[in-house]
Amino acid sequence: MTLRILIILTLTLLLPSSLKAEESKGVRPVMASYYLKTGGGQIIDTYLSIIPYKGFEIGAGFENIRASRFREHKWATRHLLETEFLRALNSRKNSQMLSYMFNYEFDYLRRYTLPCGLRLFVGGNLVADAGTTYTGLGNNPAAAKATIDLGIAAMAMYRLQIKNYPITIKDNLSFPLIGAFMCPQFGASYYEMFYLGNREGLVHFGYPGNNLYISNMLTLDFPVKRRSIRIGYECKFRSMHQNHLVYKNFAHEFIFGVAINKVIVGAKEKQLKQEIITLY
Repeated sequence: MTLRILIILTLTLLLPSSLKAEESKGVRPVMASYYLKTGGGQIIDTYLSIIPYKGFEIGAGFENIRASRFREHKWATRHLLETEFLRALNSRKNSQMLSYMFNYEFDYLRRYTLPCGLRLFVGGNLVADAGTTYTGLGNNPAAAKATIDLGIAAMAMYRLQIKNYPITIKDNLSFPLIGAFMCPQFGASYYEMFYLGNREGLVHFGYPGNNLYISNMLTLDFPVKRRSIRIGYECKFRSMHQNHLVYKNFAHEFIFGVAINKVIVGAKEKQLKQEIITLY
């Protein structure tokens, strides 16, 4: 029943993108960015250990923001794909925990332009996470992670002009509200769940009380010819409580990458000069 409700809400969120669009006579700006990130992280997974671990995290990401054809580009879509690897140690430095996570986010946003030039994008999103944590200790050396959530998303863009040099400041906030996540019973092994078929209580309904996720990404784009150098900061926090088990993962990372701005005219794509990026 929980999964059925989640599927219905997902289709409701994505329905506007499937409606027949009015073709805009103008261009459709697109911003794609590729980046690497590195920073610190902290993780606790009581299925594996009751001790918190702190360490070093690295990752890579791809972001695509595209203006919609609907209502003169007043709507935009955002796709975000990230992969992250964390190596963390306990306080005594004699045990390590490894975490591999993959994250996908889709945002559907309505654009509002303020008189000061600030552009606000507000809407809904779909977030999916999958991965594993690993210690190599005990009878259960690893724990699988999987979540899918629906929530709210917001984005702010401002183009700062320093003499004749434009700098684009962008901030993204994601806050899922409801969803489903996987969490085994306390003490249950994956051998029982996936070999013997004892999967009772494995999938749970999620809300901020037992499945909290907050993500914020702040970036600055510095144009260099037809591309931009991107630097930024990303902060993520994921917390899950179920079946007397606790999982918390906090990371803060610095971003360095390249942003490429394009324009779509019909089915063709052309490079868009920095001074006419209508999305900004």
